[in-house]
Amino acid sequence: MPRTGIELWTTLKRPEFVYGGVICLLFVAGLSMLAGWSHSRKVPYAGQLVEHPVVNLVDYEVEDPQATERERVEARNSSALLLTPMVAYLDRLEASIDGLPRALAERKSLEEVNPELVSAFALTPETLAEVRTYIDADGATSSDWTKWSGRFTDLLWRKTPLLSAEDYQDFETTLNKAALIPPSTSGASETLQPIDSAMVMGEGEDHEANLRHELELLARQAGFPRDLTISIAQRVIEDPNPTAQIDRVRTRENAEQSASSVEPIKTFHERGEVIAMPGEVLDRPQILLIEQSRAAWADTAEARWERLLVLLGLGGISIGICALLTAYAATFYPRIAKNSLRLATTLGLVLTAAILTTFIGVEIPSLAVLAAVSTTLIVVIVIALTYDRRLALFIAITQSLLNGILLEESVGMVVALVITGATMAAMLREIRNRRALIRASSVTAAAGAIAFILPTLAAFPPSTEAWKMLLTDVASAVCASYFVGFLMLGALPSIEKMFGLTTGLTLSELRDTRHPLLRQMQQRAPGTYNHSLQIANIAEAAAEEIGADGLLVYVGALYHDIGKINKPDYFIENQAGGPNKHDKLSPAMSLLVITGHVKDGVELAKEYGLPRILIQFVESHHGTTLVEYFFHAAISEAEEKGEETTIEEFDFRYPGPKPRTREAAILMLCDCVESATRAMGEPTPSRIEALVRTLSRKRLEDGQFDECPLSFRELRSVEDSIIKSLCAIYHGRIAYPSRQSEDAEGKVEKRDVPQNATA
Repeated sequence: MPRTGIELWTTLKRPEFVYGGVICLLFVAGLSMLAGWSHSRKVPYAGQLVEHPVVNLVDYEVEDPQATERERVEARNSSALLLTPMVAYLDRLEASIDGLPRALAERKSLEEVNPELVSAFALTPETLAEVRTYIDADGATSSDWTKWSGRFTDLLWRKTPLLSAEDYQDFETTLNKAALIPPSTSGASETLQPIDSAMVMGEGEDHEANLRHELELLARQAGFPRDLTISIAQRVIEDPNPTAQIDRVRTRENAEQSASSVEPIKTFHERGEVIAMPGEVLDRPQILLIEQSRAAWADTAEARWERLLVLLGLGGISIGICALLTAYAATFYPRIAKNSLRLATTLGLVLTAAILTTFIGVEIPSLAVLAAVSTTLIVVIVIALTYDRRLALFIAITQSLLNGILLEESVGMVVALVITGATMAAMLREIRNRRALIRASSVTAAAGAIAFILPTLAAFPPSTEAWKMLLTDVASAVCASYFVGFLMLGALPSIEKMFGLTTGLTLSELRDTRHPLLRQMQQRAPGTYNHSLQIANIAEAAAEEIGADGLLVYVGALYHDIGKINKPDYFIENQAGGPNKHDKLSPAMSLLVITGHVKDGVELAKEYGLPRILIQFVESHHGTTLVEYFFHAAISEAEEKGEETTIEEFDFRYPGPKPRTREAAILMLCDCVESATRAMGEPTPSRIEALVRTLSRKRLEDGQFDECPLSFRELRSVEDSIIKSLCAIYHGRIAYPSRQSEDAEGKVEKRDVPQNATA
């Protein structure tokens, strides 16, 4: 296998490459599924402003639910009102009429007849004689009378039923009425017989006269002789009861059966039919047509191929976006590409924001802009705080493209999202106070408002609907900017803890001299505190000279010597002219005390919860430099004792590490220069400059700056800034003559003393 192949195989087997590949694969799979889901669920909504013409893509025939429902309602309303007989009453009525001849067979006068029977049938001597003629030789009722009795009761519910007042009202207000004929003994099914008229039960002489007349006609129709119809009618009037009633259950069932029997009414839609034009606001009927058109198109072979191609396209886009992100990270941010956890966090943040945006945009389309702007700004802020603004800008562009693809939005919206996210990224140079984030939110809101105004004006003709959409998008962008700003302001401590960040806001809080560690330093090691404060001012100016983080190096300088709090008297700045405790210690023991303040400082920093970025200043402000004083003292002591042991320079160096950032390198240089300058007898500008150049060159030659990105040009600028600051601190002063010297040397002329001289 060629050497290049071996190197490639070795690279592919590296854990970070394997883990990174798995992370990218999961990202692509998640993004592809999300894109497929959004495209399948994305539907128009009522009130949406149409940007492009919506046209039917295929001929199809579809049921018109409204027309069908109208026909079914008509069928339901036109169905028959079904009446069923009052069987018990009709049987009783038929029995009494059919048995009348037999009851009167032996009676020759009315006096012999039961008065109740006389009243019930309104019998007269004439009708009595007439009824008795319908008795055959055997004393039974004649077949004609029996036939007439059955026909009369049958007509009372099949042709002209007698109804209650409530049923009569429904009867008269319904178009179709029918009697429900029960199945006969022969096994035939029940049938319906139309009914045209009905009689109603009521009170009053007029009503009784009308009812009597209708009953007489009905009796005559049944076959009774004209002379007997009065008696038959009287029987009903004497004991009035409904002969039929409305069967409401069967009526409803019949109505539903009639409605269900109506065939669906279909409407034909031609291919090319325009459903909506640009500038229109979609309403419910249009949305229904769009859904029907899409459903019809989905059943075609072309649509299946199109879906397959769309899925392939979305998968390819997902792969491209993942490749774009990882390639950018590998090129400019190796610490992301080489760290699987950082890569997973970055891609996971992008995917999570895309999921939230897509879910809200699909389920609540009116909030799509609000969701897209909010999630994009959250990602931008987190990335800017975690890494830098350049990566945040790149992620903003990527996130905006994702939102546009997932929500199928226009290019104008994508551009507006990019502008909004880029503005937020540009405003997050540093967050030293709460006003900085509020100011960033305000500027972003203004930029977002303008960014969302322009695409809408370009895409839609002026109309009331377009203005409503424009105002909605602008309001969403503004609200999202302020919402995210205040949200991140409250969530900033949690974000810092989660991602191990240290923002300018935290540094500004740690800069407060009332911090417990700084309070202890002021009380127990005041010289060290003043030394740290002096270095902080010098280092801040030097850092800002080369564009480094001045606030960070200032706070780092304040805490870099906190380890001296444990043994303050062993350091010269805290001895105040008193005895030097190192005089009683061997050089090796003194070395342990001096170098131990680095370890003690790291432990104190961790105990008080200082950010990791500040601990680097504590542990690297001496790097691996040589403790020269005690190194030479150890050599001198060995020579005096005549020992042949070789004193190794390595044993008298600080444990390190060396500075890894420009800020840490600046602090190292300022620390040694300030101490050396303070030890000078006469710190003139020329001597200060020579000292700074010498110590800087010495640190450089010793390799202390090998691990930090500080260039030679920047180092020169740092030296110049330090020289300027030290000269300002240790400037020359005018020696004012005392009264005794004036008497001895004579009066000093007024003109010889500068008018603006200060001590």
